[in-house]
Amino acid sequence: MKITKFRIKNFRSIIDTDWRNFSADGVTVLVGQNESGKSAILEALSLTFSRSHITNDDLRYDCELPEIWLALEFSESQFDKALVGNATEEDIKTIQNHFKRVGHRTQCFFKWYEDPEAQDRNFSCEIDLNEPELSRAAMEYISKEGENLQPTQIFRTSPQLRYSGWPQPSHYSNQALAYYQIQ
Repeated sequence: MKITKFRIKNFRSIIDTDWRNFSADGVTVLVGQNESGKSAILEALSLTFSRSHITNDDLRYDCELPEIWLALEFSESQFDKALVGNATEEDIKTIQNHFKRVGHRTQCFFKWYEDPEAQDRNFSCEIDLNEPELSRAAMEYISKEGENLQPTQIFRTSPQLRYSGWPQPSHYSNQALAYYQIQ
């Protein structure tokens, strides 16, 4: 898994970074004056990958709750195998390790973009684990499995979702957008 870009809103001194790309060569440098938000960016990104708790110092007075957006890229084999539901634990370990934090403190929003190489170019799948406005098929599955459904279970259920009208896995790209809102 590779983070390709991020956006942070209402976290510590940060109002809104807008979308910021990570360098394609794997080296990204944050440069700025003292108190300009460099450490806040690193702490926000770190928060999405750890079990740390948000503190009052992380909140901006009189603003909405913090939002941290990450654009992630998975290896094609990790992503495709997970989507078709036949991945081994080793195949989805990277994805599972990242998204296992979803719980009472965060919500995770997934969006799979259409594969530009695919014939069918009108596919976009959105799953928000804490919103009641899920797609009908996802909601039906989640209601059967209870409130503690993990994102990896959604990956594994894609055959059931696909049978309810979702496109074949060959139409997915290996890009996913993860969204965290601290609660």
